[in-house]
Amino acid sequence: MSTNEKKPRRTFDQDFIDGAVKLVTQEGYSLAAAAKAVDIPYTTLRQWCQKQSDQSSPTSDKARFEQLESENRQLRKQLRQVKLEREILKKGLFRRICG
Repeated sequence: MSTNEKKPRRTFDQDFIDGAVKLVTQEGYSLAAAAKAVDIPYTTLRQWCQKQSDQSSPTSDKARFEQLESENRQLRKQLRQVKLEREILKKGLFRRICG
C-alpha cells in the first residue's frame, strides 16, 4: 500500500456503536481500553460517547427515574414479604424450642 492510498472507511451499525459506548458508560472501561477492545480509534469512541451524552434528554432522564421508582417499589414490596416470612419462621422455631 503506497502512502497516498487510504484504508477503506469502516462503517459500524448502531448496535455496535451502542455496545462500544456501553463498555464505557456502564461497564466501567476507560475510553482507551474500550476502544482497544473493540478495535476502533480512541477519538471515534470519544465522539460516540459525547454524541450519546448530548442526546440524553430530560425525557429519557424522566423515564429512567420512573424506572428506578418502579424498581424501588418492587424491591420494597419484596423486602416486606421476606421480613414477614422471616418473622413467621422465627415464631415457628420459637414454638418448637419452647413449646
